[in-house]
Amino acid sequence: MDRIAAAAQVTKRTIYTRFESKQGLFFAAIEHGVERHARSVVISVPCGSLKDRVLHIGRKALDLSLQPEVIRLERLMQWVADQRLRAPQTKLPIVSDGAVEMFRSVLRGHKDASLAQDDLEFLANYLCDMLILAPRNQILIRGSMENSCQAKANYFERAIGMITKSFPFAIDWYAQNLPEENLEEMIKDPLST
Repeated sequence: MDRIAAAAQVTKRTIYTRFESKQGLFFAAIEHGVERHARSVVISVPCGSLKDRVLHIGRKALDLSLQPEVIRLERLMQWVADQRLRAPQTKLPIVSDGAVEMFRSVLRGHKDASLAQDDLEFLANYLCDMLILAPRNQILIRGSMENSCQAKANYFERAIGMITKSFPFAIDWYAQNLPEENLEEMIKDPLST
């Protein structure tokens, strides 16, 4: 605590007044790290097709989730939860909430968006799982994918391709909600509009 007070150029009393205990300071440091990284997920999404914007969010959020500092913070948060020292305020992995919000925003803002709120929520979470959590798991846990730009690019193209290929099976379900001209455009390239 003496070193922390000296580095912050305050007295120990000031630290204890603000954080009540060493444990309080510890949790505040974790929360600060989480907030800093979670904010960086709220990235500027470029203009372009829905596919381009979804891929941009997926790439940026995946890269962030693989940063060593983020991984260490998540491990620390998991340790705190395991010790039952305090219930975590943030879900693991750190980037998932911000990425889901970004996907939700892009989908909601799409010119042809006519999804019901629960469908929108499901799709935003599905995109997070498919484009961020699944490849992250393959890289960090299963070791079945390299953490390289090329491997991630291949994964993203394949994942988006799977959605595009399977999309015709869902056309009838969406047909009720979309005007005929939009439906024909989506059949040609579902994620390009």
